[in-house]
Amino acid sequence: MKKQSILKVFKEHNVEFIVNDGVKYVETRSLAMALGVTKTVDGVEYPRMKDLSNILENAHIQQVVFDNKSYVTIDDAIETSMLVRNKVGKEFRKWLVNVVKTIDATGSYIEDTRKAAEFYCEKVLGHKHTDKCWEREVELLVRDIELNKKAQELELKNANLSNTINDCIHNKNSYLASDVAAYCGFKSPQMLHEFCKNNHILKRMDDCWIVCAEYAYNGYFCGNKHTYAGNELVYENRWTFEGREFIKNLAKQTFDMFNLSKPLF
Repeated sequence: MKKQSILKVFKEHNVEFIVNDGVKYVETRSLAMALGVTKTVDGVEYPRMKDLSNILENAHIQQVVFDNKSYVTIDDAIETSMLVRNKVGKEFRKWLVNVVKTIDATGSYIEDTRKAAEFYCEKVLGHKHTDKCWEREVELLVRDIELNKKAQELELKNANLSNTINDCIHNKNSYLASDVAAYCGFKSPQMLHEFCKNNHILKRMDDCWIVCAEYAYNGYFCGNKHTYAGNELVYENRWTFEGREFIKNLAKQTFDMFNLSKPLF
C-alpha cells in the first residue's frame, strides 16, 4: 500500500501522521511539540528532541525513519503521552484516539475514495446498501473525502514551502561561524563564540549559542537554523554580511586597544 501523509492540528500544533502498509505512525518532532516537550528561545518554541529521545529510549520504544523523518507507532505515541507526565498528555491521548477513529472510519489511507465512502457510510452511519439514501450519502461522502484530501495536500505543500523559504533565508548570502572566525582572524569558531559572549552578542543555553536580544533584530543574523543530527536538534547561527563586518570591526578595535596584530584568542 502506498505511504500517505496526513496532517492534523492539536492545540495549534500540526501533528503529522503517515499510514504505511496499513500501520499508522506519528512523526516525533510534531509529537514533541504537541506534548509540550519544548523550550522557548527568544519567543520561538522548539521541540526538545534530546529529551523526547531519552523518554523513548528508556521505554524501549523503537523509532522508524521515512523520508529522513523519525516516527513512532500510534500505540507508542499513546505510551509516550503517559510518560511525559504533564497535563496535556491526557488531552492528547483522547484527541489521538479520536483522530485514529476518524482515519479508520473515513479510510483516509484507502486509495479508492468510493470504497472509503462506502466503508464510512456502512460502519459509522449505519446505512445499508438497500437504503434509498445510500447512493446520495455515498456521493456526498466521496465529495467530502476528496475535498479533505485536497485540503491536507495544500496544507502539507504550504508547510513544505515555508520550510523551503526559511532554508533559503538561512543559507543565501550568509556565513557559518567557521567562515566568520577565519575571516576575522580567530583561531576557531569556539574562540569567536567566546568573544561574542564577552561582548554580550551571543549567550550559551542548553549547549547552544543563542543571539542576545539586543542583537537579535539588527540584521547581523539570518536566525537560528535548526537541523537534526540523528534525533537531536542542533542550532546553527548563520551570519549576514553586515554581521560579519560588524564582528571584524569590533575585533579590530579590541586588537588595536591592546596594540595587537592578532587576536588574543
